[in-house]
Amino acid sequence: MKAPNNLQLEYLTNPLGLEVRKPRFSWMLVDDGNVRGQSQTAFQLLVATEISLLTPEAADVWSSGKIFCDQSFLVLFEGNALNSGQTYH
Repeated sequence: MKAPNNLQLEYLTNPLGLEVRKPRFSWMLVDDGNVRGQSQTAFQLLVATEISLLTPEAADVWSSGKIFCDQSFLVLFEGNALNSGQTYH
């Protein structure tokens, strides 16, 4: 299995602020070396107000649901518009 790496939001790593209310996510996959030729076939994005809420059942801002797609660059946030001054995980 590959693990996501180089997580970004609007081309930024751990941004302290954004000027967009519907940002785009990007990530890279790093091969763990167990199986050759692995590739992404699906993803699920979670957004929450607390780190402890980052599970599919508890995400209080947005869960994309499982998306069967190999896209990992500029994936659009499709939840409700984000609030200025709020910290999100």
